[in-house]
Amino acid sequence: MVRSKRAICLRYGGLNPVKSSDTIVGYQGKKQKILVVDDRWENRSVIINLLEGIGFEFAEAADGQEGLEKAVEFQPDLIFADLVMPRMDGFALIRQLRQLPQFQYTIIIAVSASVFDADRQSCLECGCNDFLAKPIQAKDLLNKIKSYLNLSWICEQQVTGENFTVAFPLASRPEEMSVPPREELLVLYEAAQSGNVEGVEQEVIRLKLLNRKYSYFAARVQELSEDFEYEAIVNLLDRS
Repeated sequence: MVRSKRAICLRYGGLNPVKSSDTIVGYQGKKQKILVVDDRWENRSVIINLLEGIGFEFAEAADGQEGLEKAVEFQPDLIFADLVMPRMDGFALIRQLRQLPQFQYTIIIAVSASVFDADRQSCLECGCNDFLAKPIQAKDLLNKIKSYLNLSWICEQQVTGENFTVAFPLASRPEEMSVPPREELLVLYEAAQSGNVEGVEQEVIRLKLLNRKYSYFAARVQELSEDFEYEAIVNLLDRS
């Protein structure tokens, strides 16, 4: 169950109180496959970098012909296809994919720097589901993926100061909670025992930066610290 979101103010090295926002770290359900077809590697990397770390599986192709071959091999759930490419352009790729039974209902989103209505209409007529304009905006990309693949995002609460960014999960899920080794918990243990608020908060940040798998453990400690439950933190550490 996701708890209600609260702003988390941290003091770290004299920084001012930080502000919070959401960052997507995953999605519910089976792993989704995405194929990115574009003749320029930097354009492919924009999409992959924006989605990296969320949990998708990727394949890439440098032109329409390679895209057709990769699609048959990879069987993606969603395809991003540039329209202007050598050997086989995006229009021809989409038409050929739609002629194959296994791609009758695969989500295909055309990507192009052109914003003319005629080009968008041509994309729809050749069989694509939607159009994404370059330069690609992260919000637009995520919204289309969420809508077409019917996904529910898993989010973390991200706290950002002047010189650092740390993400804390909005919910603690004990079945996924990895506990740091005991030697990494000694400073936290001493800070909790003495009721050192700032010391506990700094250790929460350090553990989160130490390894992503400690996110839920750090979040649980943060929750207890916000309620000044330092005895409970000590008990949690004793059981770890």
